[in-house]
Amino acid sequence: MAFCSKCGTQVAEGVKFCTSCGTPIGGAAAPVAPAAKPAKEKVGNILVCPSCGAPLESFQGKCPSCGHELRNVEVNAGVKKFFDEIAKIDNKVEESASAKRGSGLSNFGIGALIFIALAYGLFLGFMTSDMSTFNTSWIVILLCLAGIFAILLFRKPRWTKEDQKKQALVDNLIVPNEKESISEFFLFATTNIVKVNSAKSLLSVSERYHQKWNMIWSRKCKQLYTKASMALSDDTALIKRLDTMLAETIVSQKKQNRTAAVFIGVVAVVLIVGGIIFANVQSKGGIQIAAEIRRLEAIEVEIKASIKNGVYDKALSQVKSLDWGLPAERYVSSSEKKKYKENEAKKTQQTYWKTQKEHYLDTLDDLQGTATKIPESAVIAAANVTIQGSLSDCFRVVGNCTLKADASGDTITVSFEVRSLKSAAPIVKQRIDEYIRGKNWGKDNCTREMKSASVKVADFSASSEDGKAVANSLILLTPGSSTKISIQLTPSSDKSAREKRAATASFMSQDTLGILLTPTYEIINQTILSEYRSGNKARAKYEMDAKENLNI
Repeated sequence: MAFCSKCGTQVAEGVKFCTSCGTPIGGAAAPVAPAAKPAKEKVGNILVCPSCGAPLESFQGKCPSCGHELRNVEVNAGVKKFFDEIAKIDNKVEESASAKRGSGLSNFGIGALIFIALAYGLFLGFMTSDMSTFNTSWIVILLCLAGIFAILLFRKPRWTKEDQKKQALVDNLIVPNEKESISEFFLFATTNIVKVNSAKSLLSVSERYHQKWNMIWSRKCKQLYTKASMALSDDTALIKRLDTMLAETIVSQKKQNRTAAVFIGVVAVVLIVGGIIFANVQSKGGIQIAAEIRRLEAIEVEIKASIKNGVYDKALSQVKSLDWGLPAERYVSSSEKKKYKENEAKKTQQTYWKTQKEHYLDTLDDLQGTATKIPESAVIAAANVTIQGSLSDCFRVVGNCTLKADASGDTITVSFEVRSLKSAAPIVKQRIDEYIRGKNWGKDNCTREMKSASVKVADFSASSEDGKAVANSLILLTPGSSTKISIQLTPSSDKSAREKRAATASFMSQDTLGILLTPTYEIINQTILSEYRSGNKARAKYEMDAKENLNI
């Protein structure tokens, strides 16, 4: 058996040239055409070192015997061809998908629109739900939360045919076991890993698109680093450089993933905590109302038991605690619509329990014989009845004053006769003229008319129209003349029925009466009013500048 003196390949007897490298065997040979390079010289298929003929293992970049670096021009050309193919595909991807992955609203796609719709549904669910009970709105809220998290966690980017082709090229490429190709590809792969806004990637199609490609290139870099660490293990400088580049890539990816995780966590915490706070705020009113109703219902049961057992003093003490304990404020802002409804419920309950308290107090009064008795009529001497106010010097009550009350205590009719001591009209005119002069309006430009008049006796008052009629009749009296007055007085409207009866009984039992009369005149400057209406606002900015109310 013979061996080739150049590559060490064993050749059969009688063969004049080496079947591997073409070197003449056993002497000179006639010139022959260069033999084609055998397949075993290609990286990955090398069996022996082309320089010394020593056998080689897989994934070796240098001959262990002579140190010869393994190079292959055809494979390097293949890597360059790969780069060209990637560039062509990238151009096609940008041309075909630029409209879909552009800037602006289109960058967010259908998923973002669904996200916004779910967020809006979540908001409506909170606004329309009764947080104290599990209802349909709660189901809407939970479904919206689930949809939002599904979009944030599982939404995939658009993946075109060009993207699929490019991914197949990257995943299936076999990089040769030599330094230049590994270094060049590693550099190319790492430069294709772009910075991704992890928070934006939760909604942005393009950011998720780049994020997926970062994962593909990172995976290839890890594969290539493993191959280089075996094939070029003795080239510590190269391995260290690749290790640094890979570490930076891994750190960048971890940082992006960590940022996305933190953002998702923050969104989750905000939604959960915000929902809890909002639910607590929204449901607080409803829970408080329900608790207050239960408290008063328990007291009502005790009151009924005490009345049934004839323990009236205990029942009276219990009735006194039958008061609605929550404030009933009114809100009119549209943003506080639910709060407004809750306070309306409080106000309704407050009225109801006030009525119940009056009912039990009346019941106890009847059972104990202490019910308030209202006199049907009473008479007060003229000397004890006075007209009070700025016009008090003009009038005197003559004869007796008669009081009549209805059984419910809601109305008292006061009848008396008034004599004029001096005319009240000049006094009224003088007060009005002094006011007009103080305003520098000019009395000839102004009109004056009685708008209303207040007639009040203690906590009882007449209606505006009745008071105006009384005031007009008194002001028109000439000195020495008299007129009979009959006016209906009603107690304050904020009193309960029982309180009204008590106030009426007290009113009917008094022996003195002071009737406060306060006429109110409306004064209008016609000149300013006409200027305003004609558009001349230099002098009159607002219409109210031309109108004033004066209490005499």
